Amino acid sequence: CGLGLLRVTRVISALIRSRIGPNLSEKERNSSFIGLKPLTEPDEMDFPAAFAEIVLYLVILMVYSCIAPIMSYVMLMIFVVLLVTSMNQFIFIYNASNDQGGVLWPKMMKIILFCMLIAQVTLVGIMSIKESALSSTLLLPLLCITILFVLYLEQQHYNVTTYLPSTICKQADFRNHQTMDRSFLIGEY
Repeated sequence: CGLGLLRVTRVISALIRSRIGPNLSEKERNSSFIGLKPLTEPDEMDFPAAFAEIVLYLVILMVYSCIAPIMSYVMLMIFVVLLVTSMNQFIFIYNASNDQGGVLWPKMMKIILFCMLIAQVTLVGIMSIKESALSSTLLLPLLCITILFVLYLEQQHYNVTTYLPSTICKQADFRNHQTMDRSFLIGEY
């Protein structure tokens, strides 16, 4: 996150490009040369790297929030800083051409549920190591309920977002608002 904000590699690349690349006209100054881009040409957001960083912080939050509650406040501060810096990067630095329109959202929800399972298994393990049989036994129903909830969500909830992005779905719903028959949804969700 820190080097991404400073854009050290981009500044060095642009400096090298300005020294060795063609600079006769404005068009030449703003074009790539041998893979070196000027600062005026925005990068694409590296979503997998940002996604991996957020997942790491989520796993740390889920596992350590029960063990050391002060970690919740530390992770809150980290997520606030990530929010501010990511918004700045999305708006002012990166090109939005590779935005997928929410394709990562269902995957993120599955990862959050997986992080919850990891945290609960870790907590059951810690309680059993501390020889607290009652505590670890009482946590097992929570683990079972979470697994049942994950299985319930896997049945139908992710199918809608797999085939149709939410923005297109919203536009279609607004167009078909008056003529749409929603009787099949009653009691389903």
